[in-house]
Amino acid sequence: MTLSNLLDLLHGVLWGWPMIVLLLSNHLYYSVLLHFPQRYIWKAIRESLRPSPLHNNVSSGSTGHSLKGFSSLMTTLAATVGTGNIIGMSAAIALGGPGAVFWCWITGLFGMATCYAECFLAVRYHAYTKANGYVGGPMQLLDKKLNQPRLAGFYAFLTIASAFGTGCMTQSNAITASLQDTFCINPRLSGLLLVFFSGLVILGGISSIATFCSRFMPVLCIFYLLSTLLIFLYN
Repeated sequence: MTLSNLLDLLHGVLWGWPMIVLLLSNHLYYSVLLHFPQRYIWKAIRESLRPSPLHNNVSSGSTGHSLKGFSSLMTTLAATVGTGNIIGMSAAIALGGPGAVFWCWITGLFGMATCYAECFLAVRYHAYTKANGYVGGPMQLLDKKLNQPRLAGFYAFLTIASAFGTGCMTQSNAITASLQDTFCINPRLSGLLLVFFSGLVILGGISSIATFCSRFMPVLCIFYLLSTLLIFLYN
């Protein structure tokens, strides 16, 4: 069995109807019954634009600066704008046709409640360590709240494994392919440049990542919205 066939098999198992039903039921539960995003949307926007009380007295990196709410928001957007909004949408249209856009809208509308719940639980059950500052996420919830340390370790392992695929390869492939098709730039060269500039940001720690995202993401979001509007008007 080739790697492509193995990935297709795993994709069919993980993203079959059981997963779709599970995600949809979560979306509807949080959106319809708990009204998560509807009740707190304006409060969430206000909180994201001012310093977060959670990090006021905690150093988030070697520079000693605290991570603010706006920096957290921009860092989160950095992981969303691009892979989900551009690559994901274009892949959905290529595979399912223009009608896939409608279902992407529905998923985004109800899925933000599930995303809100995920972020809420990560903050609610976070922990503080002297070496790394605040740590959180599903692995922390599984370990400390549900008393499942082995399951938490297994989840953390799968997260690391996923970082080599969906975390890096999708974006890198899209960037190098676009540069090659548009400007005839060798993918090896663009790949090396991506590694170099990404390393400059990542090796500086969370403070460096947050600072870069705070300065770069507003420009990127404005450029993204203007480009989308231009494409919409042109067509």
